[in-house]
This record gives sequence, structure tokens and C-alpha cells, in this order.
Amino acid sequence: MLHMVQQQHRYISCEDLRTSALARLGLSHDDASVANDPKMSVQGLAGQLLPAFSVGLLTISLHPATVGTEPGQRPKVQPLTRWQAARSDCVTNRYHENVRLDPLCRHLVCRLDGAHNRNTLEASVRHAVASGNMKIAQNGQPLKVLSDDMASHLVDRALCVVSQQSLLTP
Repeated sequence: MLHMVQQQHRYISCEDLRTSALARLGLSHDDASVANDPKMSVQGLAGQLLPAFSVGLLTISLHPATVGTEPGQRPKVQPLTRWQAARSDCVTNRYHENVRLDPLCRHLVCRLDGAHNRNTLEASVRHAVASGNMKIAQNGQPLKVLSDDMASHLVDRALCVVSQQSLLTP
């Protein structure tokens, strides 16, 4: 379970989970105690995980979703996600869960098609603030102009949130 918690929102094969559990116990696949114990097999592990699945603590998938973990220089989300963000603050992530976007993340998600680099995204945010289409406050005061450093910081932070919400494609 500890390995699954550390991998939060990533799919793990039963074989990888078994290998991790054995390593934590200081055992290997070749140990006689492992080879002769049906509870230590992949099937035994799967059986032990079924109660967690039945109460919604984990998801089982034959074809797990692929999720980008780092935004990179040209971040990208699915076309459906961009379409949803253009119409609502609620979008569907790579795990088919509904996710709410704050105004900055929503603005960026609409532009995350893999063609826009970070400089373009930062310029887009600066333009949205300058035109009054996006409200950004600092110390409780609305900003009319964003410095390059502030725009860079805001875009980096928002892309981190988008990544944590499992919206990015690899």
C-alpha cells in the first residue's frame, strides 16, 4: 500500500507492485519462501487488493491512461479538455474525473495544444491581464500589468496545478 500511495494517480502493474513489496521485505522472486507461498504470487496479491477496489480505494484497468507528469516547454492536453475549458471551468482529466479549473488554469488549458511554448503562454497571460479579461491580485490589489517574472511564476505554478490534476498528455 505504501508503494501505491507514493505513486499516487499512477497505474502500477501487479508484478511491479509485488516486486516493490518483496524488496521492502528484503525478499526476491527466487526465495523459496516466496516461490512456495500462494499469497506471495501475483494472483495472491491481486486477491488481497480486491477489497480496496470494491470500496473505491483503487482502480483496476486493463489499459491504463497515460498522463504527462512534467509540463515541458510545449505543454499539451487532450483536445476534449481544451474544448471543455473553453466552455466551462469543469473539465475531464485523463482518469475520467471531473476537475475544476481556476481562471488562470482555464485560460492556459485552452492554449495547451503542444504548439505554444512557455514564452507564448506567459505573453497570453500578460495580455489577458492588461486587457482586463483576467483578474490577478497582489496584496489584495488588482494588477493591470504583469512583469515578465510574475507572468513566468504564475504560468509555472498554474502548469504545476494542471499536471497535479492529471490533465497533461505525455
